Amino acid sequence: MVEIPNVLESSCAAAIVGTGTAFPSRVISATDWPGGDGTRYWCAPHESTVDLAEQAVHAALDDAGVALDAIDLLVVTTDTPEFIVPSTTVVLQARLGVSGIVALEVGASGDGFLPAFVVAARLVSTMPPGRRAVVVGVSCISKYLDPHDEHTAPIFGDGAGALVLEHRNTSDVLASEIRSTSAALPGLGIFAGGARTPVTHAIIDAGIQTRLRWSGARPREFPVHEAVQRIENTLGGAGVRRDEVGAWIWAQAYEASVGAITAALGVDDGSVHTSTHDYGFTGPACLPVTLHAARQRGQVAPGALVVLAGAGTGRDVCVAVVRMPGVASVAHAAG
Repeated sequence: MVEIPNVLESSCAAAIVGTGTAFPSRVISATDWPGGDGTRYWCAPHESTVDLAEQAVHAALDDAGVALDAIDLLVVTTDTPEFIVPSTTVVLQARLGVSGIVALEVGASGDGFLPAFVVAARLVSTMPPGRRAVVVGVSCISKYLDPHDEHTAPIFGDGAGALVLEHRNTSDVLASEIRSTSAALPGLGIFAGGARTPVTHAIIDAGIQTRLRWSGARPREFPVHEAVQRIENTLGGAGVRRDEVGAWIWAQAYEASVGAITAALGVDDGSVHTSTHDYGFTGPACLPVTLHAARQRGQVAPGALVVLAGAGTGRDVCVAVVRMPGVASVAHAAG
């Protein structure tokens, strides 16, 4: 097992000052698959990753009251890149018309948002006060789903979520713990289209490696004890008690896993927020989508301590503890 150490442990002078989301036009109802639950938004043929990311960026900037030309840093994470080359970030940067800024991509698949968030928070905190970053998580995974596969198709949805970070004199990103292991490999994936397995006529005709599928055994039961320990360590690093947390924002494909973890923590269900029922698991977009939705409902108060926690199909849980500043209320409906 290969383990990557923490990306960020200490606090940094960055604050979340805006959130925004975007969803594609195709609505999939629960009746469209056996045992389906909730609603999903899947891309129409003309919609793609950068389309959703661009809309989410504009929504987040509008929410923050920040002009497009005030962006100093753009960070993107996605599990469905616009192209193999050039990077999705470069395409989005060109679409937005924000040349001459720092633009980078953090590749961590469906687990990518919190790694991207902490990288952006660290970078923006090294800039002069008032400088800003936009972090975007986006997924168009429906383009790779087999609609007849009941193990994957009902779970996933498409969408984009963006956060605006600003360097402030206070340290509002209090602590975080970002880890990644290869324990779940080969796991769930799309295994054709890269350098290992380029797309050929035979690959396309087989239609297996070009679709999102499980390869090998599925992960064993979610490690609740390990997740609880990870969260408690991060809270301790932030100097925050469990009962001081006003909102727990979760990104995880299986809500039952979230319930088991929060129950073990003794957390009130009313403070726990997920979005998979309403949108499906939107991969790297799931965490900002959930935070935005909770803010819309008035469930994340200005000044509240918030835990951001995310896990993909593997065993790892990434955590960040942040304090929400006194930002304006969200005025834009999701989508």
